[in-house]
Amino acid sequence: RLAASINGMPHGAGALQNGFPGHHCLHFWQSTTHTKNKPDAAHQVMVHKAAGMLHEYLAQLEPAELQVAMLEMAGQGETAILRLGIRNPSAGTDPVPPVKQIKNIKIWDQRLVEEGADCCIAEYKVSVYFHGDAKEYRKKVTVTSRYDSQLERWLLEPDFISQLVR
Repeated sequence: RLAASINGMPHGAGALQNGFPGHHCLHFWQSTTHTKNKPDAAHQVMVHKAAGMLHEYLAQLEPAELQVAMLEMAGQGETAILRLGIRNPSAGTDPVPPVKQIKNIKIWDQRLVEEGADCCIAEYKVSVYFHGDAKEYRKKVTVTSRYDSQLERWLLEPDFISQLVR
């Protein structure tokens, strides 16, 4: 059994004679994109969703990996998946206001804020690059991750979402 993900709009060169404006990519576990040597976070989330292993996948991610994956999901409007990575999402509400398409994410600073027997909190400074109407633009966002010892996994504090839409 193989799980795969086709996600995103047609892109790139290779327009077909029938007018299709480019191509889609089919991604499998650990496959890379055309421009990067490491697997794309959004594609890996969707591959694991297709395999029925989304919860297990998210639970094993380190804080930086979870942040990139959840920022990608926010940019694609995948609110159901985003809820799985957020600490205490509001019940019955959409945790993500409309967010413009995210083009790239770079973590440029990280620090351990608190560490104890039952708690570990890490804070990351992240640059999020967006496709704008006329040009690309960047926002600097602070994302806080908290290790939940009962769930035995990392979760994100939800306040980063409001920083994306300001």
